[in-house]
Amino acid sequence: MPSGPLSVACLTMVRDDEVFLRHWLRHYGGLFGPRSLYVINHSDGEMVRDVANGANVIALPDGNLARFDAQRWRFLN
Repeated sequence: MPSGPLSVACLTMVRDDEVFLRHWLRHYGGLFGPRSLYVINHSDGEMVRDVANGANVIALPDGNLARFDAQRWRFLN
């Protein structure tokens, strides 16, 4: 068992999906607190910045969508 406090980071990537984002923030924020939440804001949408206020929001501007899934997983890893 660890003797000190645990460090936790919860990570998601979202683009224009307010329903999912609110659910994710409520669930993981309730478990670990907003400071442990990291939201990758794909396309840097204003709605994501507003809804995730209090969490760590990282803007990821739109880019080349060719091979998007491979690039996304490389970024998240």
